[in-house]
Amino acid sequence: TILLSVTLLCMVQLLVKLAITARWACYERAKYYCAICAIEVILMIPKTKDNERIRGFMYVQQIPYLKIIPRKDKKIVDCLAKQFDEAEEKKKFIPIEMDKNLKKDIDKELVDILDKTGAQEWAFVLHDKDKEDNGMLKAFHYHVFFYFKNGKTVNTVAKYFNDDPERFEKWKYSKDNAYSYLVHETAKARKKGKYHYEDGEVIANFNYHQKMEQIRNSVKASKLETLSKKKVLKYIQL
Repeated sequence: TILLSVTLLCMVQLLVKLAITARWACYERAKYYCAICAIEVILMIPKTKDNERIRGFMYVQQIPYLKIIPRKDKKIVDCLAKQFDEAEEKKKFIPIEMDKNLKKDIDKELVDILDKTGAQEWAFVLHDKDKEDNGMLKAFHYHVFFYFKNGKTVNTVAKYFNDDPERFEKWKYSKDNAYSYLVHETAKARKKGKYHYEDGEVIANFNYHQKMEQIRNSVKASKLETLSKKKVLKYIQL
């Protein structure tokens, strides 16, 4: 969308310049100026950053589209997908539960893959209680966050999961923000009223609960400091 917007803007600028040129310059000079403007347009279009090395990634994928699920679980996945299709057709909430054996197999596959990536830190969770705005249950999906000491390209990490690079968000925020989002404990998630998952539902290669307690204490301290500053300012104004 951004690329298209920039391209259209550049084309508008090109047409304006051509219109001005046509009024005061000869035909040959207009052709020359047209070529120059075309080059400007090409140079202004953002280049793809497939080779950009990123340290943090967030991978999000619905269970039916995970390409790491063992073949023996295919029938279970198909059954799960049919349940969601039925709920969609009836346009009403239908309680659907995650198959424990399927979850166990997917968790194992993710742990093996994440270990192979060489990520310094990783954590993931199954979101099976999210709801749409209309109250319908969202399709079960995984959120997987992993962080490298040295950056890697999105194409490289996508190969480990046998999935498309578009499914991997290049994480531009802090690690704490990513870990908080896994259980919907960010400010935006709370504001939207998203379901809050328990720390124990997250699987990580570190003590996730301990990390979240540190984050929570840090947030509390920050809020107290802000509140204290507001009180001081109010006192000064008085």
